[in-house]
Amino acid sequence: QTWKCQAGDVPVTWIPKAVGKWNSLCLDSDKTPWEDDIACARAAFAALNVEVRCAPGTWVEEESDAEADQWIRISVDGEEEITWHTS
Repeated sequence: QTWKCQAGDVPVTWIPKAVGKWNSLCLDSDKTPWEDDIACARAAFAALNVEVRCAPGTWVEEESDAEADQWIRISVDGEEEITWHTS
């Protein structure tokens, strides 16, 4: 199931358990309060105190598998680049 809503002027899409136990959150706008996706992920971790994984740059469908598998992991252990095979 996919959930969609608006947060102010920002279209939001949430997909529960998009990959295993992981949820997917897409903020489809460049008008969010954060400078970039990683800043948003850091804020989410700080607010929710749960591990957050974020694509390190703008996500595009045409990425190679190797590029698509590169993520930033933010957790109580800190922040690190990881390889995460999601497909």
